[in-house]
Amino acid sequence: MTLLLGSLAACSGGGDDKGQDEPTGDDARAAAIETTARVGQVRGRLRPPQRRALLAEVGPVVDGWIDAAHVAGEWPRVIGDEAWSGFTPGAAALATKQSALTSAAEISEDVESVTATRRVVRYDVFAAGGKPQGVTARVVLDYDTTGEVEKRVKVRGRLSLTPTKNGWKIFGFDLTESER
Repeated sequence: MTLLLGSLAACSGGGDDKGQDEPTGDDARAAAIETTARVGQVRGRLRPPQRRALLAEVGPVVDGWIDAAHVAGEWPRVIGDEAWSGFTPGAAALATKQSALTSAAEISEDVESVTATRRVVRYDVFAAGGKPQGVTARVVLDYDTTGEVEKRVKVRGRLSLTPTKNGWKIFGFDLTESER
């Protein structure tokens, strides 16, 4: 079995009032659709409270990658290393080399806006001793772009996560991207 390596970044949302902390423009559109996340298959024992805690730990890593690499931020823009900040160093290096697959880098300077239309992640977990030891995030992401490049993008695949001393990190990826 061959694993490809990759990385993630952090995401943010807005408040209810129209203050300075509320996202505007493209950030508001990206934040308008939340990720539907759930724990899927679990190998080993992991109780419901532990499953909820795990989602709270791995969710921001995967959402961070989705936002930084694909949908959030000002457009047009250059997608840089922040897109893979949630990856291990080796995975981040490979993801950077494969940026056309692991991000919107190929079109990011030619689009005016990006709007996520579907964000679904299912987390399959391997647990031992009642603790999660590894996670596979099965990602479904759809988004639309406007500007010089107008298209409907579909990203599908898996991200492999491992616990590290600095929290959960993505150490592998198997992704496809196509137009829908």
